[in-house]
Amino acid sequence: MIEACVGKLCGRPLSAADLETIRRAIGEADPLLRSEVARRVCDVLAWYDPLGRPKLMSCRVGLLRLHRAGLIELPAARNGNGNGLGLVKQLTWPAEQPLGGSVGQLRGLRLEPVAGKSASRLWNGLIERWHYLDYTPPCPVRNCAI
Repeated sequence: MIEACVGKLCGRPLSAADLETIRRAIGEADPLLRSEVARRVCDVLAWYDPLGRPKLMSCRVGLLRLHRAGLIELPAARNGNGNGLGLVKQLTWPAEQPLGGSVGQLRGLRLEPVAGKSASRLWNGLIERWHYLDYTPPCPVRNCAI
């Protein structure tokens, strides 16, 4: 039987069975820490680099994406992210409102530049949640290594 692929996780195909395996690994983690969950997921999914080491950072990034998408429930983070900013507050999403018709029929529709940290976080969160190509924002010119 060929298993259906539900998507990709950090470049790796992700099936519905993989998702269930991840949920089981979260439930079995002791202690219930994100680092322990990542170790268990790497073990059960055989997610290793060419030298045989677990791909812990890729796994943690993928688990966080699944958590933010609402597909799994990770334990609460214990510490900040190390950049001195502490934990990022969870975004409050605007209520979903279905739209119908063409763009020309939507009265009051306008494009505005994203200005300010709060609006930028909301924009990036919405794009991460809804963009069909798994969009990542381009890096600012001052931070890019060319």
